[in-house]
Amino acid sequence: MRQKKREPREKTKNVKEINMNHYILLAIAALMITSAIWFARRLWVALVTMQDDEDLPQRSRTFFSRQFRRRIQIAAMIGLSGVFLVAAVLTPTKALPLLFGSLSVVLLLWSILIALFDVISINMFYRRSRHWDEAQRAKMQYELDQKLREMQGEDISHHEEHEDSRRD
Repeated sequence: MRQKKREPREKTKNVKEINMNHYILLAIAALMITSAIWFARRLWVALVTMQDDEDLPQRSRTFFSRQFRRRIQIAAMIGLSGVFLVAAVLTPTKALPLLFGSLSVVLLLWSILIALFDVISINMFYRRSRHWDEAQRAKMQYELDQKLREMQGEDISHHEEHEDSRRD
């Protein structure tokens, strides 16, 4: 019995070979998608907590709702970048991985830009809050000083009336 020689299988043109770099990219993509979901859930809990806080001033409420929108956008773009990265790794043709990889990079750069705007807006918000608090403190101090002067004036006039009544 003679064994037949096996002919090597032809590689299918539509199947892409996955090497170690692809596994690393898939792991990074899975991490991106998972972190985006975790981050979005954490933001949602913070938003619900903020909405339940009745003592929060309206300007803070507005700031935090805008911050929530920015950060949800960042989380969505990171997750979408992960999906594009998976598509780039698993796409069999040569043109689409370049497109998906480019889209992934563009979304990551855009999310970094939004994160920078978030940092700037946080800085501006707290600077404005500090100035507003200082103005409120100065206003309250002025009103307190006025009340104290009025009370001292009453004390002096009461003291003088009391002195006059003793003399009589």
